[in-house]
Amino acid sequence: MNPLLEEQLETLADKTRIRWGMHNQCCPDVVTMIYKLKREGSIIGYAVVPDRELPDEEAEFDPHTKLLKLRKGTFYAANNLYNCPRKPRARFTIAHEVGHILRCHKRIRHRGCPA
Repeated sequence: MNPLLEEQLETLADKTRIRWGMHNQCCPDVVTMIYKLKREGSIIGYAVVPDRELPDEEAEFDPHTKLLKLRKGTFYAANNLYNCPRKPRARFTIAHEVGHILRCHKRIRHRGCPA
């Protein structure tokens, strides 16, 4: 990753954690982050959907409707609901989507290899 971009991302993350009062937390609660995004108006809300509704993704954000969709399994694992083991991947997935929201991504994927 470009060192300048990495530094910019770290700065954005640090400023956001400070603004949200989460800067001293070793392992911030990602679901609380969703509530803070809603309170700030960055999203209209979130929906926990059946896993089959997002077969290829654990979560997705629609920048046009400002709705964050989370697979049920991902949401439960991140919240440790119903004795579901807390999974680092679920937390990462939600934090990753929060990053897309904070950077105002427009749902364009850049996953292809350069020619």
